Amino acid sequence: MQPVLRLFRRCMRLLCLLLATHVQAQSGSEYVGYRLGVFQFEIRQITTQGINLRCEIANTGKKTIDFSPEKPPPQTLIVEVDSIALPIALHGHSDWIIKALYKQKIKLAPGEMKRHVSLNLTFPDLAPNPDSTACPDLVFDSVYLTRYTQRQMWVHFIIRNIGTAPAQLLGMGNNKEKTRIQVYFVSGARLTRGAILAGSVQIENGQELLRGYLNPGQVFQGDIEVNLKNRTRFSPNLVLELDPFLSVAECRRTNNTKVLLIEY
Repeated sequence: MQPVLRLFRRCMRLLCLLLATHVQAQSGSEYVGYRLGVFQFEIRQITTQGINLRCEIANTGKKTIDFSPEKPPPQTLIVEVDSIALPIALHGHSDWIIKALYKQKIKLAPGEMKRHVSLNLTFPDLAPNPDSTACPDLVFDSVYLTRYTQRQMWVHFIIRNIGTAPAQLLGMGNNKEKTRIQVYFVSGARLTRGAILAGSVQIENGQELLRGYLNPGQVFQGDIEVNLKNRTRFSPNLVLELDPFLSVAECRRTNNTKVLLIEY
């Protein structure tokens, strides 16, 4: 029974891939029978040079696909990357996966799958050009409570870089200050001089960051634990402030706060 169940689950994953995938194809390619699906991603390692990624691939077309580093894939090959299951660190970078895939030796008949494919994704130069007018711009995508007791709150945050350049968050190079997020008790819906510091968290490295950078359009998420000792009836709400010590050279700083209104 177990083998049948595993086969059913794999077939369902493949069906979902076909129905809900984000297509990344070579420019000008039209489907003529050559098509690969890439899914079931697992990041194994992140280094300063790149990412080791494990995945599964399937021939979802009508023709046998056969290529290797010495034998280029068909020019009409369409590669479909399951963007729903793509790790956060790789959002917007399906092209890295396709480039690494083309360095593999792949031979699959129609409907055939290959598991545990190891891909080595090489980082491009992520550092912003100092002569460029592009700049990062960090904002809170969303903020919400995950737990609330009489003594503590736990706040989950998601930040996004809506700018046009990578944001350096981990204090590398000449900038040793790591980016922080601080939370305050406030009376209204904005950060004022009377705000009371309620908690703070330092952004640490993780699979969402590539060499300490948050690329344009990408998100980073985490949690802050808030002690309610200094919370009063007159300052019941929370305001989160992103990068209070100005460690990131952003385009704008007027959008670096987010209010969380809480009933007392």
